[in-house]
Amino acid sequence: MEVILVFLIFFATSGLVLFNLKKGIELYILLFPFLQPYVVLDLAFFRYPLQAILTVVVFICIVFKTIRSKKAAADIKTNFLGYPVFLLMFILLFTVIINTEVIAANIVAYIFFFLQKLAVAYIGWMAFNTVEKGEKLFAKVLKVFALLCVYGIIESILKTSPIIDIFNRGGSSAIASDLILKYTFDDDRGYRIQTVFYHSYSWGGYLVILGSSFLFLVFNAKSNFSFYKYGLMFVIVFFNIFLTRSRSCFVPTIFMIGTMFWIMPGGKRKSTLITVIIFAAACAMTLSPKLLNSFEGYFTAKDDGQVKGSSAQMRAVQFGTAFSMVKDNYIAGSGFGAIKKVLADLGGDSDLKGAESIWLVILIDNGIIGIVAYILFFVSVIRRFLKEKRRAITKATSRKISIAIVTVICYIIFVTLTGEMNTFAFFMLYAGMFGKLIYLQIQREKDAAFYNQQQALNNQSITGNIAA
Repeated sequence: MEVILVFLIFFATSGLVLFNLKKGIELYILLFPFLQPYVVLDLAFFRYPLQAILTVVVFICIVFKTIRSKKAAADIKTNFLGYPVFLLMFILLFTVIINTEVIAANIVAYIFFFLQKLAVAYIGWMAFNTVEKGEKLFAKVLKVFALLCVYGIIESILKTSPIIDIFNRGGSSAIASDLILKYTFDDDRGYRIQTVFYHSYSWGGYLVILGSSFLFLVFNAKSNFSFYKYGLMFVIVFFNIFLTRSRSCFVPTIFMIGTMFWIMPGGKRKSTLITVIIFAAACAMTLSPKLLNSFEGYFTAKDDGQVKGSSAQMRAVQFGTAFSMVKDNYIAGSGFGAIKKVLADLGGDSDLKGAESIWLVILIDNGIIGIVAYILFFVSVIRRFLKEKRRAITKATSRKISIAIVTVICYIIFVTLTGEMNTFAFFMLYAGMFGKLIYLQIQREKDAAFYNQQQALNNQSITGNIAA
């Protein structure tokens, strides 16, 4: 059954992209959260994650479209995220060149890194060409995640995910069940929800990326009914983040909420929402008092001297171990994917213990050059959005851009605390979509302003002729 479903998704998405690029991209985006690493396309000579394969297929179709169509070529050139992507790839190229011992494998991994992790920014950008279509697509994406959040609440009650249980039983060549990390039970924190995701932290990371968009709907509601509807939806999202039992998800969420209250207007609504969130958090912590104690473990150790959970002390040990491992090649690292080999060779008892920060992975894979590349990349993305913010005419558009910047900062906090967790591609997809929506909105505002200016000049001219 799983094999048939995977092939159906592959052929349906690929076929739709070939015949109708925009519709095909929309289907790809809506399916994206379900295409987890454990969902694979298994052929006699080839077995690879379906998400990565579809990303390459869709991107190749976009490339051919831009070659054949001047309009599509002009559209993709407007992608202001192109520079950050180019900057990251250009600097990482030096790590490929310097690592001469593994240069062949590095080149292949370098190309795949772009196709799987960065090309999605262009896919998101090409998903729509009007503000209305963009807003409709965002609404569909948020509805998909809202349904997943409802499923997450049900999962927390059942203390199991029926879908994951089915996939985890093994026996299907379309499901790599060994990649499903059922990190759901913990002595200190209780059950962790993961919905259909391969890991609970990955689920939380996706919600960290989308959290500001859900909260924006609350502040932007046109009626009291819409306000309470979207408010309830955000509370459900908040509960899901909370129920991942991950401080790495919870910390950026709290930062996002506090920043959004400062950015968005509406004092009365803010007060109401703050009350609801505080009440929801209090109820959740009452249901899980052990979670309160786990926050203390982030900064302290257990009585027996062992680190409690993924603490700051544990991360300090991880960084120390990582630096000792790359001391002979700390400039360019050991090559793309080296961290996987290191963890596999050292086993579960290694001081790295999962390398719980994206900077640990980058240090081992790409060295100091890689760390500099990623810092410049994130700074460049923020600067690009700030540049668009200066171009914005209305306060509403300016606030939307602020939301994008808050999302980028929240994501940086998340990956710094717990690693990428298969969220980077979705972050780039979201950035591409949000960037395109902002670009179109600013262009429409400028066109409207120019039209109004011309109308005013024409009216002045007519009035002058009548007076004469």
